[in-house]
Amino acid sequence: MTDASQIFQGLAGNYQEFRPRYPAELLGRLNDLFPATGSLVAIDVGSGTGISTRALAETLGRRATVTGIEPGPDMRREAMEATPEDLPVRYIEGTAEDIDYPEGALDLVFVGQAIHWFDRPKFYGEAGRVLKPGGHLAVANNNRNWRESELLSAFESLLETHAPGYRRDYRAYDLEAELEALDWVAGLSMHREAWIRPMDVDSFVGMFSSSNKAQAAIKALGKEAAFKQAREIATRHAEEDGSLPVAYVSELVVAKKG
Repeated sequence: MTDASQIFQGLAGNYQEFRPRYPAELLGRLNDLFPATGSLVAIDVGSGTGISTRALAETLGRRATVTGIEPGPDMRREAMEATPEDLPVRYIEGTAEDIDYPEGALDLVFVGQAIHWFDRPKFYGEAGRVLKPGGHLAVANNNRNWRESELLSAFESLLETHAPGYRRDYRAYDLEAELEALDWVAGLSMHREAWIRPMDVDSFVGMFSSSNKAQAAIKALGKEAAFKQAREIATRHAEEDGSLPVAYVSELVVAKKG
């Protein structure tokens, strides 16, 4: 796994405040995978500040115990502070490539907005090992829909111009094909939802500040100039009332273990 724990060092607070959540209806599809009664054991790998972990626990309800696995101490600390005491969630240190669970122990391995950081072949092997027969690997991503948004296309151009090596299609790998090729996968489904995230100029700039990809642009331009450019882009595309309808396409890919 790329050492994202270092890349995200110091960003946990902004990450927790400004990153998008997941559409409830999209994650609700996970309930179709399991009986309505009984107990489930689930993990959220690369759980960050617990945005996806809490959403997973809220989606599955009291029948599930959910553990967030995250290598970064800042992220885990932020996650624990943000998680209500009555939510059945815990957080442990760990990585996607070395999941500290016995073989066949889990009903669900979930990944939210993190799989591009993993050594995916190693992670797929670990997921297949720790899942029960009939268990599921579910991967969710929130993708900025720059193809349908002049605002987001301009934002991506800012990053491509000033963050060395950045490309807006950096997550354009074929996840479905990768999962279909695994010998333990017996079935696959894809769910997609387009939605609008209402923001204002300040929250858009906050989202920029929370992005690890933006840190290279901030370093190259200097903090004041980078934030000025991000604010100018947001202001230029804002509605008359100052609102910014930020377009996303969220995807959920689910692989079933045979």
